[in-house]
Amino acid sequence: MSRARESSPEPIKQLPCNHDAERAVLGAVILDNSILPTLGLVPEDFSLDSHRRIFKAMLEIEGGIDLVTLVEHMKRIGALSDLGKSPASYLAFLTEGLPGRGYNKRWVGCIRYYATLRRIIKACAQAQEEAWEAIDQPEEIVERLGIALKGLRRKNVKAT
Repeated sequence: MSRARESSPEPIKQLPCNHDAERAVLGAVILDNSILPTLGLVPEDFSLDSHRRIFKAMLEIEGGIDLVTLVEHMKRIGALSDLGKSPASYLAFLTEGLPGRGYNKRWVGCIRYYATLRRIIKACAQAQEEAWEAIDQPEEIVERLGIALKGLRRKNVKAT
């Protein structure tokens, strides 16, 4: 027996994120490419699609990353249009206000923290959807949710 889903009067909440930390890390990579391999981040850790595309492009570039190289690479892979009317200005904006070379490791910790929260929300939403559909046994849904959540365990997910 299928139950009709009740509509929720609550507004949709924005997923947890810190765009400033994401911008700071991307800008720090532009200023000092040597930090890229030490970050331990993946594109999916970034909340904004534009930031995911920028980080992915940075990972794809062989050799040094600078604004010109990044703009050209993103143009080649068709990701430049995602950055608005002035993509080069947006990329340059990423470095504004940063303390030169280097980065604050707390920025990376912050990105990981919020990425983990978003993954928890996604896993729970998937389990909720499966429960609403009532196709599988509850034990199976709980088992899949447990496996998904267990896979999210990471060191240092605290925002500092």
